[in-house]
Amino acid sequence: MSTAVHPATPIGPAVRPMPERGLGVSAPIAVVAAVCIVTWLAFGVSLADVLLFVGYALAFNLLPGCAAFVAIARPAGFGVRELAVGWGLGYGLEAGAFVLTAATGHRDLLPLYPVVVLVLAAPALWTLRGRLRIPRWTVAPSWTWGAAAVAVAAVLLTADGFFTQTPMPATAPGVDYSADVLAHLGFAAEALHHWPLQAPGLAGVQLHYYFLANTHMAAISQVTGIDLVTIAFRLYMVPMVLLLVVQLVALARAVGASAWAGVVAGALALLLGSLDPLPTVPTELLFTFPLSPSFLMGTIIWLPILILLAEHLDRRPEALRLPALLAIAIPLLFVCEGAKATSLPMTIAALALVGLWAFRRDRSRLPVVVGAGMACAAVILLFNALLYQGMTNSIGFHPLRAYLESQPFKLLDDRFDHSELGRVLLYPLALVFGTLRIAVTLLPGLAVLALRHRLITPPSRLLLLGAFLTGIAAMVLLTHPGTSQLYFFWPGYIAGAVLSAIGLVHVLGPRVAAMHLRRSWMLGGAALLALVLIIDMPVWDQTPKKSWSSLDDGVAYPHPNNNMTPQLYAGYAWIRDHTDVDDVLAVSQRFADAAHADPRYCEPSAFAERRAMLSCPSDGTSEYYGRLKGNPERFELNDAIFTAGSQDAVAFAAQKFGVRWLVADRLHGPIHPKVYRLGRIAFRNDEIAVIEVPRH
Repeated sequence: MSTAVHPATPIGPAVRPMPERGLGVSAPIAVVAAVCIVTWLAFGVSLADVLLFVGYALAFNLLPGCAAFVAIARPAGFGVRELAVGWGLGYGLEAGAFVLTAATGHRDLLPLYPVVVLVLAAPALWTLRGRLRIPRWTVAPSWTWGAAAVAVAAVLLTADGFFTQTPMPATAPGVDYSADVLAHLGFAAEALHHWPLQAPGLAGVQLHYYFLANTHMAAISQVTGIDLVTIAFRLYMVPMVLLLVVQLVALARAVGASAWAGVVAGALALLLGSLDPLPTVPTELLFTFPLSPSFLMGTIIWLPILILLAEHLDRRPEALRLPALLAIAIPLLFVCEGAKATSLPMTIAALALVGLWAFRRDRSRLPVVVGAGMACAAVILLFNALLYQGMTNSIGFHPLRAYLESQPFKLLDDRFDHSELGRVLLYPLALVFGTLRIAVTLLPGLAVLALRHRLITPPSRLLLLGAFLTGIAAMVLLTHPGTSQLYFFWPGYIAGAVLSAIGLVHVLGPRVAAMHLRRSWMLGGAALLALVLIIDMPVWDQTPKKSWSSLDDGVAYPHPNNNMTPQLYAGYAWIRDHTDVDDVLAVSQRFADAAHADPRYCEPSAFAERRAMLSCPSDGTSEYYGRLKGNPERFELNDAIFTAGSQDAVAFAAQKFGVRWLVADRLHGPIHPKVYRLGRIAFRNDEIAVIEVPRH
């Protein structure tokens, strides 16, 4: 006999439990957004420009990209993967729309691009409305706060390392801006005003360069009216860095790890660098991004490619079917190669390693590997035939030269008088310790994965390992002027950071979870760490500088030559505001240094937004004025105009190169008195004169 126990009948009306209410992921998102806005405002961006830029970023990058990805991929839900790939796709779609409207002469149609994308995506989005699940968290998962902490630290370090070095023009008594930053600003001005693109400092020479990041800046200015300087010096980089953090989380998940692995990867890649002898804070990536917008944009397009490829290699359930994959991956491949031409060769090398594994272990995966490799190779060949043709390729095969040119190996090589015997002793030392120096931060996590036999399982991790090893090989074997072999190394470093983070989370994750840390303690510790990094570390270069001192009108930027002063900027601004966009300048100054050894004077094309007959030499070649070798005509004309005041030289420059204005930089060198009689003086102050060339 058994006795059944029935629940007691409740007395009175049933009471429904109140639904949980919380901010969910909106809280960490709000914190990151607030930090970005406050940082922009603190560094001189007007509130109107901030609001315009945020609206543009949402309407032209994030929303169209995510809508297009969801409409094509038809995922079961919308999460970090869809945000990471879709947002990156949005940058690619914007670049394509800009190029199409500019090349066809219909720039006025660019504002319609997001409308067209959303209209085309609307039917598919409507059919998905019932089954598209969006995560609803009443309390934000802990990893979202970790990602927010990494993002906030990256933004603050960007402000400390980049914003402090680029005071807005005319706000500083004299400053030397980085020639790389100004060259990209000049490329953006060229894209804003002309098509097809020429080298802005070498009028008439086709631009052979990865210019899609510059079209992004130009598109923002064209649609919103925000000044290009504000975009290049303050705005465009921040959302890309935030997207990079999101993409690392998505990539970690795509290779079978947790979201926390992506957060740790973001910290390794963006906040901690090599040991030399202590961790470099931040990593050199945050130094590289401002100097190479092309690399930053190439990275945020490359990572979605890795995510989609990893899903197919591992045969994950969310992997796209072939038609959807082609519809998304092909545009990404084109934009990746047009933004930075180093990532796809890295991908091919990594795929080769996966292919060797697949040939021996699982040949059923070879079609994915071969197909992806052939697609990358086809895009590379197409761009080299159409855009990069004629580029001077100065990449050299010089084993360990990059190491031997850095300290302390250079010092030791000098002590050995560069003797063969000395190098026999030095080469092994440089190989071992040079490689350790650039990768030692990642080695503990990589060692954990190797010991636990998870370094190449699942196969997608072998893809990341291949990229990392290729990056190391590039640093060991290759050299390039300006250490540009780093652009082969950095994608590999990012891939290695993801693998290393997976290993660290395997070891430390359970121990941290066992500590039951309160979220308030974690946030407080992250905020304290970010504050210490900002206040204590002189980052990016060796000049002492602090963000707080720059905000208090302290000098926090390099200024030995005063290449840009308020009076010089006034002259360039007059040219920008009062001349035709097709006018060409002849500029007296060609050098970025007082010794006239560094011919990278890019201020005219950057701030005047006009082409110059001979100024900033960045034309897509790897050498200064590389395409002018053996043809000194421009140099001779420039010297004849400004050192001899030759009327014939002016007439010839006007006829052959379209020179309409002479820019006499009186601050950096003597100007022949006859120059002021070569035409009408349209603008003049103590440091610069702008002279109109007579029409014949």
